[in-house]
Amino acid sequence: NTNLTFGSFHIDIAPIIIVAFFTTLLVFGTKIGARVDGAMTVLKIAIVFFVVIVGFFYVKASNFPPFIPPSQPASTVEGSSAVTGVLRLPIQNTSTTAHSTASTAAAAGVPGILSGAALVFFAFIGFDVVATASEETKNPHKNVPLGIGVGMLLIIVMYMLVAVVTTGMVSYADLAKQDSPSLATAFELVGAD
Repeated sequence: NTNLTFGSFHIDIAPIIIVAFFTTLLVFGTKIGARVDGAMTVLKIAIVFFVVIVGFFYVKASNFPPFIPPSQPASTVEGSSAVTGVLRLPIQNTSTTAHSTASTAAAAGVPGILSGAALVFFAFIGFDVVATASEETKNPHKNVPLGIGVGMLLIIVMYMLVAVVTTGMVSYADLAKQDSPSLATAFELVGAD
């Protein structure tokens, strides 16, 4: 526990330690900061691949069907805390009436896939940093597009592998019933604590 209590005043020292660590890195210079950043990136990728490799041992083919579960209102999913408002899908045909482009928030089906895709979109934020660093790159016309392309390909492959392993380990219905579903929850449900 990293929380300290002084009377009615609570302070969490973990964020202070993290900020102090990265401030110290910045003081020592860009070269060591880049090395630590590279090491952290390798560590994060290694953890994802570790989860994928270990998870493949728990995959059951019976958990995959149906490939696209039937759409149902989010409010009907047991244990779901999803918002039950109106979901507007801008990619639907706009030549129909405005009423037909709004639907109840769905927990599965094509609307669920689109909602998931919208969340995964945020994994691709940050590629502008590659373009920002292009003035310091050797042969930027070749290396900047290559860096962006390889980075995006790596993220796409990792997300797909994690999705295949997670849905193969645990039925989507069982995972949706959990209070806070995560990769750790999937491993707990198969008995791999």
